[in-house]
Parts: sequence; structure tokens; C-alpha cells
Amino acid sequence: MTDPDTAGLKRVTIPPNPEQARNPLNDLGNFPPFEHFLRDLSPRIVPSNRGLDECRVTATPGLTGPEGQVRPSVHATLVDLAAGTAALDAADPDWILTADFDLHTIGTAADAREIVTRPRVLREGRKTVVLEVTSHARDAECRETELARTFMTFSVLPRRGEAMSHEQARSAMRERLYSGGTPFEKSIFEGVGLRTRDAAAGVVEVDVRPYVDNASNMLQGGVVAMLAEAAAERVTERRAGGPAVVTDLALRYLSPGRVGPVRTRAEVLRERGPARLVRIDVFDAGAEDRLVAAATASARPVRRDG
Repeated sequence: MTDPDTAGLKRVTIPPNPEQARNPLNDLGNFPPFEHFLRDLSPRIVPSNRGLDECRVTATPGLTGPEGQVRPSVHATLVDLAAGTAALDAADPDWILTADFDLHTIGTAADAREIVTRPRVLREGRKTVVLEVTSHARDAECRETELARTFMTFSVLPRRGEAMSHEQARSAMRERLYSGGTPFEKSIFEGVGLRTRDAAAGVVEVDVRPYVDNASNMLQGGVVAMLAEAAAERVTERRAGGPAVVTDLALRYLSPGRVGPVRTRAEVLRERGPARLVRIDVFDAGAEDRLVAAATASARPVRRDG
């Protein structure tokens, strides 16, 4: 059955111009590859009546945490897709890279059929673009509940070479994302290959490979966020003696994770009642422990019924 939101999209191919080969905007036309976790998410990037693209994805069990809430790092992955298209327009004709985000979960919705992410540009500058993004659960009756609010900053980089247009890249990416993936029925952490090496120290790692790379052949930013969330969960679980959830996540991207494994270490900065504030370093163990990202997360034990 044809999806009305994606009907009419045409496949865009990149001219075989070797001078354009290293331009990341051109790389978007061939991204993601056939086997990639973003294809398994199968997000739809569609125009909305608010004037900016929004990102929609089917809610599956593998995207949720131990309380049934959509994981903050899943929100971050979808937010990056939705906000990225808006930031690309704001920076036109230049290129953008995600610099940081601050994400706060607000609610849960057990009957969600779809997760919808909507960006709003707060500031368009010569060097940065700042957006606010809301994430919503949509049920079978199209009623919506807000799940998370995110503030995200993109760095603006000068356009290099004769890159394909932003609209060409976006059209190609829309078609390649929403096609033929395998939904995450089990944990997305397991699906992308996260491994816990030392729960007490918050050591979690993942290999750098095409399934989790971005268009520039480095670890995709959403997977970096998953590492940070998993590290905070593991530390809190060990201290609390049971399952834990992350409610807020702030992350600063510092350098690419290209070699791997990309690994975390974590420390608890504050304990206030059951809540913990956790500081996480994400580093490339295969590149002399180069710091990839720095993050903080608020975490707490899972609430017990009754």
C-alpha cells in the first residue's frame, strides 16, 4: 500500500564526480546503506502543515525502556533527523554538524502507535543554528501526548565544492530511510550491538561498523547517545540494586568516533533520594582514547507498583 506521506518521492542519484566524493552533503544521497539501524527504525521525514519537516516512526517494544517509556537516546536519534532537515534549510547553502543537545522526558504513552517529532528554529546564525524539538506519542485515534522536549545546536560549516542541493539530499534520504528495515521488537541497545563491560564503572562499548556509522563514516550521533544512556543506567542499576531509567540526557559532541570500539566511563556526581546525576565520557578506545562526547544524565530506579 502506498504511504500518502512518501508517495511521489523520486530516487535521487549523485553524479559520479570524484571532486564531490568527500562532501558530506553528497554522501547523504547514498545514506544509509541497505543494512543500517536507521533503516530498521524506518523513520518517515515528511512535510507538515507547520512548514518544517517532521519525523515519524512506528512505536515498537524495542524502542522503550524498563518502564515502557521511549528511551531518551531514541528520542535523540529521531530529533536529530527532524531538526537536521530544519537546520539544513536554515544554513542553506552551507553544511551543518550536530554540536549538542539537552533532552528532557515529560511523559509516557503505553498505547502509542507512532512517535512524532517536530522541530522549531529558535535562532539562525552564521555559525550556529539552535532548535527546540517536541516529541509526541500518537495513538490510533490520532490523539497526541508530549513525550519529550529537546534543545539542539548545530554548527554551520562552509559549503565545499559543487555539492548537490539540499532538496536533492533530503529527497534521497527520505526514500532510503523509509524502506525495508526490520523493526526493533527487542531492545535497540542489543540491536546496535552495545556491550556492558563493567556495570559498576559504567563501561559500555560498541564497535564502529557500517550498521551504526553516519554518512561521514563515523559513529552515528544517536548511537553515541545510546552509549551514554546505557552507561548511566548501568551505574544506577548497580547502586540501586535493580532496574533503572534515564529521564534527562545532555550531550556535547566533541570529535568523531572512527576506529572503535567506542566506550564509556561514568561517575555519579550527585545522589538525592533515589535520583542520580551521572557524568559520562564517551571515547574512542581504538584512537588513543580520544574523547568523542561528554554527557550528563539524570537517572533513578524503576518505580514499583503499589
